[in-house]
Amino acid sequence: MKSLIDLKKLELFRDFKIPLLELNNSGKLTLYNAKTVKGQKVEVCIEHVINVLNKYKNKQITQQVLLEWIYTIHLCNLFENCSDYDESILQIFEIIEETATNTFNILDGNNLEGIKIVRVITDSDIDKYIRALQNNIQL
Repeated sequence: MKSLIDLKKLELFRDFKIPLLELNNSGKLTLYNAKTVKGQKVEVCIEHVINVLNKYKNKQITQQVLLEWIYTIHLCNLFENCSDYDESILQIFEIIEETATNTFNILDGNNLEGIKIVRVITDSDIDKYIRALQNNIQL
């Protein structure tokens, strides 16, 4: 049986107003097996992705936190990309995941374990990703 999650909490996480631990109720909620009351998904658009990329660039969050956000948005069935920018957002997520890490496991559907950062994402990388999103182009 799927656990229920509040749509507003998902929006707060998407907007980077609450951390992953608060979203998944300190690990008590299995996000990868959750749904909203009416089955809605939270839309993720380029402004949300750009906001988080800028937070990383401005050193407000770590690369680990950036990756956790991306993995959660990308892998949970609770979010969907804006249709006009779906391919651009998906490509940026995949590039960041592949560039920055070489291992990733989901432990009990709650905790990200095994993220091993093998390359630091640079400011020039972030600028390139933001330009691609703004112009809706593939890299």
